[in-house]
Amino acid sequence: MANSDVGKFIKSPRQKAKNTLLSVSLFSGAGISDLGYELAGFSIVIQSEKDEDRANICDNNFSNSICIRGDIEITWKDVIENYKKKAGKARLSLLSITPPCQGMSSSNPGRGKIHNPDHGNRDSRNLLLLSALPIIEELKPRIVVAENVPALLNRVIRDEKTNQVKTVVQAFADGLANYELFVGVIQMADYGIPQFRKRAILVAIRRDEACLEKMKESNLLPWPRPSHASKPSKERKGWISIKTWLNKMRYPALDAKTKPKGSKDPLHSVPSYDGDRYLMVSSIPPHSGKNAYQNSICPDCNKKNIPLGVAYCPHGNLLRNRPYVINENKLARLIKGLIQAIGECIPIAQHQQLQQIVAT
Repeated sequence: MANSDVGKFIKSPRQKAKNTLLSVSLFSGAGISDLGYELAGFSIVIQSEKDEDRANICDNNFSNSICIRGDIEITWKDVIENYKKKAGKARLSLLSITPPCQGMSSSNPGRGKIHNPDHGNRDSRNLLLLSALPIIEELKPRIVVAENVPALLNRVIRDEKTNQVKTVVQAFADGLANYELFVGVIQMADYGIPQFRKRAILVAIRRDEACLEKMKESNLLPWPRPSHASKPSKERKGWISIKTWLNKMRYPALDAKTKPKGSKDPLHSVPSYDGDRYLMVSSIPPHSGKNAYQNSICPDCNKKNIPLGVAYCPHGNLLRNRPYVINENKLARLIKGLIQAIGECIPIAQHQQLQQIVAT
């Protein structure tokens, strides 16, 4: 699917699935995972999302689904009730669970306490996976798929009933008496995605599923075999870089001077700047990580190493490649914000002093 088709696909109503692979998703977010499952052949009938804005996106993009809004620990009975009303006696094929990962993310400063069970219980987000258990018990899905950050596998909590210390995954497995649970970590780059992103994946299959024994006999895992690797081989292609991916998409080159050509391709556009605004962007050295306040070359006289915090070069030229405004005295100053010296207008009379600074 071309990138330009994605926007059309999401915005336009999709035909109702003709198959009987019914799916319920918890912590649906904006429905990105659900879109993938729908493309794989599942029919999304119930979604659950706490955030109002994300739930609105689900409503707009999944017209055949009911989105249950609110905290799943309160609304789980609504999920069950609405599924039964909508699906009748039809068996649930898939329950997908994608709880928020902030409690265990590497960007969380408290992640060092991952082996502290009491700390694990204090952050309720660490326990959200377990909120799916009563739904699983009631709806008996054929397969349950959950994903989160890899730290999930080591997150320790304390069982509130027994006071026993265990991992979140073990607590989850304890509630799946009729399921075989498979646990692993997958790297997105191994599947042709131009991104390094590891995810913990949990797949629970009901023990009465015919495929289970065949999988175990063949020593197979219930997720796709990797198609790519850091070092290519006969069996696996090399990882795809973002440069390779962009080139393959055949996007035209864009920079801040490119004029908008409408909204036909909303995923491939940049803000369009004119005059000095474009000059500020284009003067930043490529791949330097710098900003326009740090542009140190005058665009008019090419004087180099101009000190930070000034709006004029020593020759009296306005540094149009730095963010500036003109005050009521028709003097320029840098826009306040990033540099301590910003905010002082530099009259022409001070240029001689600046010349000495630059010379040294």
